[in-house]
Amino acid sequence: MSEIPFVNQLGDAIDRAVAAESARRPLRRPWWRRPQVLIAVAVVAVGCGAVAARTVLNSSTLAMHPVECLSGTTFKSQIAFPENNGSSPVQICASALGVPAPRLIACAGGRYTYVSVFYASGTGQCRRLGLRPLPASYTAAQAKVQELARALTSLQTSRYCVPPATFAATARDTLDRLGFSGWRVEAGSTAQEEAHVIGGGDCASLPGSPLSTRPNIMYALDPDHRVLTFDLGPPPTLSRLVQSLAASIQHATAGRCSSQAGLQAYLRRRLARHHLGAAFAITAAPPGEGYGDVWYHAYQQGCPVVGLMRTAAGNLGLIDVWMLQRGEATPPGHGLPPQRAFH
Repeated sequence: MSEIPFVNQLGDAIDRAVAAESARRPLRRPWWRRPQVLIAVAVVAVGCGAVAARTVLNSSTLAMHPVECLSGTTFKSQIAFPENNGSSPVQICASALGVPAPRLIACAGGRYTYVSVFYASGTGQCRRLGLRPLPASYTAAQAKVQELARALTSLQTSRYCVPPATFAATARDTLDRLGFSGWRVEAGSTAQEEAHVIGGGDCASLPGSPLSTRPNIMYALDPDHRVLTFDLGPPPTLSRLVQSLAASIQHATAGRCSSQAGLQAYLRRRLARHHLGAAFAITAAPPGEGYGDVWYHAYQQGCPVVGLMRTAAGNLGLIDVWMLQRGEATPPGHGLPPQRAFH
């Protein structure tokens, strides 16, 4: 956990913000809201066993997804997506909505495989909404998913840098041990691809913000395709340090305007306290980016600001710092500067 209080609050808010954004863009649903592919069983003799297996599968899939809390009795309500922390969906949403749990009802099914919690409006509410009551097997499935989350988090933190092969093999054993059969474990992208975004390195880690105080395996699990993905990049502890420093530095410099040389000197001093060096690239902000960010006002005033910090590819002791200033050239492709631009 960072020693900077607002950094912890920022990191924990990121998962909530990502989920909330999905509610504002209903036409571009994330993978956890895709329809589940169900296998039809035509043989009556094995029908009961197949139904039981499908119920367990559905419950596990539900438990891997966020809980949808609606502030009304139908889908035409404001939505919140709190973390599925192991409590019952009704308890999770009671806390998120600030209402007593007995006033809520949990439903599931329909077109999407996640749990929806509404204000209760009477008998048959789930059916009227095209859903069904929460399966009785959900609690056991949720406990198993939480056990998986604890095991994967423990694996990620078991050493400073977990090699990809070690992470994949241990994760597969854990999935098999907990009854998640037929799952694959694979890297979401190559180390070279990740270096352009999160920094260089060949360490395995769970996807998600390094600022979060607790890794959230929601980003790693794709139950539709039975795939667990992991990222390749810097050691998670180093990523968390760098992103904590970036957030702290952005806040510390937001209210003052210095020269490029002055800002670079300040950054070098801050990084040197952690035995880290700095390489800089200076561009204008990509068009349309930055509005609402802590550095945006200073940037609009013509001041140099810190847009991003990441570990340099091939050197975990060096931090790439992307500085932004009006009047500089826009980065190629309106994206992040290439690695060669940092010096």
